[in-house]
Amino acid sequence: MPIYDSSHIEYTIDSGFVRLNLDNGEQIPAYWAYPQLGGKYPAIALLHDWWGVTAVVRRLADSFAQGGYYVIVPDLFDERIAETPKDAIALVEGLGERNGLARIYAAIDVVEQHHQTNRTTAVIGLGMGGSFAFDMAVDRGDVEAAVAFGGFPQRNFGRFKTCKTPLLALYGKQDPHIAPPVLER
Repeated sequence: MPIYDSSHIEYTIDSGFVRLNLDNGEQIPAYWAYPQLGGKYPAIALLHDWWGVTAVVRRLADSFAQGGYYVIVPDLFDERIAETPKDAIALVEGLGERNGLARIYAAIDVVEQHHQTNRTTAVIGLGMGGSFAFDMAVDRGDVEAAVAFGGFPQRNFGRFKTCKTPLLALYGKQDPHIAPPVLER
């Protein structure tokens, strides 16, 4: 396959930070990237890892948008970015599972209702975001697909059998954070 394929369309995009409204009236930051061209596009809720909405996460969102997706990245850490693993642990502990889920639900609701999406939404999670992607796959019937790059599936083991959302989980062969017997389950 050639490095450059002239038949491939790469969309010009707009991107930047926006604020989302939660049901409780709170506003949260999110990164938004989307094609400039009119029309309706599928959506992706991209869930960041424990470092926050880093330049790498923003670039990944931009890449999906260039491919023709409306992408929203809810900032679970209120514009804070971890510099060390110790910082990352503190951010995760300060988030709380319920607060994280509320923010993700709000982001999915916003992107699904946007006038330039076609109401089909996938969730892609990285690391900690992978754990939340598992939650979205089993909790939300309106999510078309979920992909977890890492994350911890354990809290959903009893619910995967009834999950109707296609789910892809990707782990490194020697992932230090999750034991092979857990993945085999």
